[in-house]
Amino acid sequence: MTNRALQRKHGVGYRTVAAALISVWPQPQPQPQPQKKLPERGSRLDEFTAVVDGWLRDDLTAPRKQRHTAKRIYDRLLDEHEAADARVSYQMVKSYVATRRNEIRVGAWRGVRSTAASARYGGRGRLR
Repeated sequence: MTNRALQRKHGVGYRTVAAALISVWPQPQPQPQPQKKLPERGSRLDEFTAVVDGWLRDDLTAPRKQRHTAKRIYDRLLDEHEAADARVSYQMVKSYVATRRNEIRVGAWRGVRSTAASARYGGRGRLR
């Protein structure tokens, strides 16, 4: 039989047929090397996290209408820290504030802010 006929008959590839013709016993496959772990990269926002955390801690005692939004924090970073102008984007600030705000609240024993649905329906997220 030709190699191609063997491939079709057994449903295998060319390399498998060639290896089977050399030796009846399969050759051990080399094990792939584990991928090297890259060092963790910092964010461009890292140098401003202490400032943003301070503003979020101050918001714990501020009246509700005077608390910082992510947009307000971004604008304030641009105004007070000119270096942040080209390096820090609004999306970076928004994602950092979203995760960090609740961490700071929990750290201050204030609890996690509940969603409107769970507050409206008695904490169960559905009608009673």
